[in-house]
Amino acid sequence: MLGLLLTALAGAPDLPRDYAGSWRAVLASPGGELPFELVLGESAPCATIVNGAERVEVPEVALVDGQLELRFPHYDSAIRARLDAAQGTLAGAWEKQTSADAPLRLEFSARRDGGPRFPAGKPAAEVGGRWRARFASQSADAAADAIGLFEQQGTRVTGTFLTRTGDHRYLAGSLDGERLRLSCFDGAHAFLFDARLTEGKLAGQFWSGGGAGQAWSAERDPEARLADPWQATQADTRIPLELLVYPDLDGVPHALGEYLLDARALVLVLMGSWCPNCHDELRDLAELDRRHRARGLRIVGLAFEHKGEFARDAAQVRRARERHGLEFPLLLAGASDKRRAREAFPLLTELVAFPTTLFVRRDGTLRALHTGYAGPGTGAEHERQRAEFEARIVELLDAPDADDRPQAQHLSSGRWLDQPNGFLTTIFATRLDGKTLLKFQSDDPAFDDQPGMRRMHDLTVRGRSVRFGTDGPLYWSSPLGRALLDPFDAGHRLGAELPNNAPVPEPELPVPPAQIAQLLASPDPRQAGEALYSAARARQHGTWREPLALAPFFAQGDVLLRTQAAWCAGELHDATAVPALIELATHGFAPLRRECARALGRLRAETARAVLEQLARDFDPSVRAQAVTALARLPK
Repeated sequence: MLGLLLTALAGAPDLPRDYAGSWRAVLASPGGELPFELVLGESAPCATIVNGAERVEVPEVALVDGQLELRFPHYDSAIRARLDAAQGTLAGAWEKQTSADAPLRLEFSARRDGGPRFPAGKPAAEVGGRWRARFASQSADAAADAIGLFEQQGTRVTGTFLTRTGDHRYLAGSLDGERLRLSCFDGAHAFLFDARLTEGKLAGQFWSGGGAGQAWSAERDPEARLADPWQATQADTRIPLELLVYPDLDGVPHALGEYLLDARALVLVLMGSWCPNCHDELRDLAELDRRHRARGLRIVGLAFEHKGEFARDAAQVRRARERHGLEFPLLLAGASDKRRAREAFPLLTELVAFPTTLFVRRDGTLRALHTGYAGPGTGAEHERQRAEFEARIVELLDAPDADDRPQAQHLSSGRWLDQPNGFLTTIFATRLDGKTLLKFQSDDPAFDDQPGMRRMHDLTVRGRSVRFGTDGPLYWSSPLGRALLDPFDAGHRLGAELPNNAPVPEPELPVPPAQIAQLLASPDPRQAGEALYSAARARQHGTWREPLALAPFFAQGDVLLRTQAAWCAGELHDATAVPALIELATHGFAPLRRECARALGRLRAETARAVLEQLARDFDPSVRAQAVTALARLPK
């Protein structure tokens, strides 16, 4: 509706009368004709696509140089066609950006009042009801279970397929004798099903977009159920959510820990502007946000986009935000390829589907994880899922506050030294009305109103997240308890100095030199990471001289540990690490690419010029900045 309103406000001319009316539109699918109903209106102008009960209003309709354009900007797709008024036909193509490569393109045609979606005679049987379905992929993947939900009135059949990743939108078609045909086009998806009903069972082919067909079969089963979507994906609990960093739509980086600081419940949704099921969920999350935001619900969208170009992807996500009136933040997380997306969001052991939704407690721990989303085309399934989502949110909002006294006592037990900048910060704790209030005083001039004036500032703690000032630096408390980690820079720490009034010694490290060798071998990746950091700093200060082999850490499965190792390679000027850094610089996790760029610059690695030039065009602004700096350090 917003797109139509903007078009009208812009004074777009009405469509000529030759265009107005109902058209039988067809995409040339690899499986044959993929029909849908298209209704064009003269004034505004406007266009509506009809799939059974669904009415898809085309956001932008225009005549450009005599060519009709039906644009779906939120899906990065458009139909462009020319009118043959004498024949009463339209001819052109539909194009949709589906990856960083060439867009999907299908021939498009339409005939005014062209008859039914599919011609149909007397149906041989009744297919309405619930069916257990199986789709056999053309790849080596195992067949996937699904549920067919159909309604039949005479020859007319509508419904959808519900899968573990979502649903197949609003399908419409007919049963012609024993032949069932269903189709759907909504600007993003183009689906065609063609099957035969034999002895009460369905078997046929399914085509999506321009891809090859895949076989499917189904048998009636009123009790058919999918695997539990709350158990389909697992989390890697070793990865602290607070240390994951992504840019917003203006390129400003944010650590996910920021959103916990004033949250009683945090919902993270991994989505894409290209994904219709994601739009279904965003629409429902917008409603939940309005209802529960005042109680402390915080929702954050992590967008994984097709193109991999920051400006274009940000524009696509803005369109999704505007389409649904979203008031919660959306961050750009990476590429829509599932393997790359899993690398970019390492908290998951695998990424099965977009959307994937995480329900997070206020202390940063995961409460629940949901794969896929059943859209409104699934009817009662959609309503049940909406109720489950809201119940999870209310459960988190109603949970009691955690005891903040141990963390407050730890933070206020001594001074904290900014490494390597040398500024000292002292934290103070007081109890008021049964709650612990924290204040801090720092000799960092960034916190001084006037030179030499040290005043008290607020400090906010939630779980392991610590924020200095109302919008100041954000840190994460190391499990070793001796450092606060900067999620934006693998080489920046606040280290504890004990006791409060003692003179400042050599920089206190998260791991004392005597324990470094032991903790480097720790199975806990956070302990090993802090030992790596301490080893690099101790070698720089001459307090630890043992050899340090980084190759085993580059091979670790924990991406944050590999990120720390990349930083160490640069600090220690370890030229033997250059091949590994070049290889890791293509990883999907942006902080790892950032630290590889930083290290390659410090090493002045001429052999890395090509990869640094690639990183200078990276999707993530922080990676681009480090790569540009690194390129400037290479030999001329």
